[in-house]
Amino acid sequence: MIRNLIRGVMKKISKRKNTRPPANNSAKLQSIDFFIPLPESIDIANGINFPLVEYDDQAVQDTVSFTRNDGVSLRFNNRIMFHQIPVSKSTNDTVAAFKAFDIFFGEVRDDELKLPDDKVQVTVVQVSRIVKKQKVSEGLLSDSFDQAIESLRRYQKAYHFVTKHFLDLVTRQTTSSFIPYSIEDIDEKGEFIGERESLQKGIFFTHQPSGAGEITKGIEEAELNAIAEVSSGTLDNLLNAFSNVRREAVQAHRKGNALVSVLLLGIAAETLLDEVLLLLLWEEGASPLYARSIFRNTDTDTAFKRVESDLYASRLNGNWKTSVKGSVIRKWRYKVLELRNKVAHTGYEPSQKEMKDAIEALTDLLTYIIDLLCTDVTRYPIAASLLAGTDGMNRRGCQVTYIEYTKDLPWPSNPQRIFGNWKYELERLNKDKPFRGNFKKATLGLLMHANGEDVWVLLDDNNRLALPIEDQDIPAVESAMVSDIKKKVEKSMKGRSVLVELPTLKPRYKKDAEKDWYPSYVVSENLQVSRWPISYLPPK
Repeated sequence: MIRNLIRGVMKKISKRKNTRPPANNSAKLQSIDFFIPLPESIDIANGINFPLVEYDDQAVQDTVSFTRNDGVSLRFNNRIMFHQIPVSKSTNDTVAAFKAFDIFFGEVRDDELKLPDDKVQVTVVQVSRIVKKQKVSEGLLSDSFDQAIESLRRYQKAYHFVTKHFLDLVTRQTTSSFIPYSIEDIDEKGEFIGERESLQKGIFFTHQPSGAGEITKGIEEAELNAIAEVSSGTLDNLLNAFSNVRREAVQAHRKGNALVSVLLLGIAAETLLDEVLLLLLWEEGASPLYARSIFRNTDTDTAFKRVESDLYASRLNGNWKTSVKGSVIRKWRYKVLELRNKVAHTGYEPSQKEMKDAIEALTDLLTYIIDLLCTDVTRYPIAASLLAGTDGMNRRGCQVTYIEYTKDLPWPSNPQRIFGNWKYELERLNKDKPFRGNFKKATLGLLMHANGEDVWVLLDDNNRLALPIEDQDIPAVESAMVSDIKKKVEKSMKGRSVLVELPTLKPRYKKDAEKDWYPSYVVSENLQVSRWPISYLPPK
């Protein structure tokens, strides 16, 4: 059957290639579309499509960039479109992928694919990977497919995060062994160029086939919007590790792997507790160095010690003693932590009831923390907003208080990203030489102050480090360019320090391999770490 399918598709593709219009030499970008069947169907309506949008930090080339109404620069390199395809129970997801392919290109009509009672539905996701226009090669297809899979996995993680539905993430090894693809030129706005019916098409061979799922009802619009927001990276740094580990723990349980499930549940609980504590410390304005001291102190260097201390109770109130019978914290200790230790140290295999209790205890722990945050939403309004969300605060009756309290409060433009930057600096402190930059890969930057004083710096973007250097003698031709840039920046500074990156200019400096660099957040507001407004590297 598979051979016949491939043979038939290749005939169609061959015919289509003959009608392909001349290449558009003006196009700088192209879209490589893969039709990827999911291992489990998800409740996204047929035809839903959107780009996976990220904040544009100018670090990625070959992307579609645009500016939001509020002036924020955004970009996307991937678009996804959902196809819900009915297939016979006796067929596989490969058939669904090619049916979606044929429907999209007008070979088959939607009304020809009605769903009888004896059929199942496969969710096929059309992932469009945007790359620089170039000659198509096996390497380009393979790299683009891996990136498409990663984008799709990000969406699945977001789907789980919002809906709490547990599902297997697609991988190269678990999707169909071969799938159709198409390639088309696009312009800088992401619009297609030419006739869709005559694109370059082919078959990409991946690995091994996967399965299909039963049809279920669609999810609510609010959840759909939330999934799109999370998958776009706006919540990239918040409880991401916890959500990922918990999902894998429950999936292991569903597959009967109790040992792995318990170990992962223990990790998930500890990750949750640590992330919440870090979030509270960050909102307080604590430095990464202070936060690190808590986790390295012998009195608070484990999750259990931190819970038994005053670290949580002093901030959230509530009952944080594991000795209190029936408490959420006691359940966490004995149904998750102690069970995990028993498995890890003795190889004990938990029962189904123990597994159920452990999963329930972890869920109760998360709920308890959010409940405490919303009890007095004025103490940690950012944490409450990020963890509970609008719906969660409405259910707990604290949304009105939150809005009233925060209306005049200084608010970070992107708290999730800033918190992520703060955690990066915390993790940096665990390195052997955390502030040693790479001179070879460093580029030139100019830190402009509102008082007219400038500071030249080396920028090590990989390590997020900066090093002040001597004033630069810029050649005449390039000096004019720098002057023009400075004039434009000066008009929009509004009393702020602004970092201008000049990667095309070769820096001149005295190399000191032992000299410590500054974290980049002291020169660039794009890498801000503080919940509150901060100062930048002062002029000389």
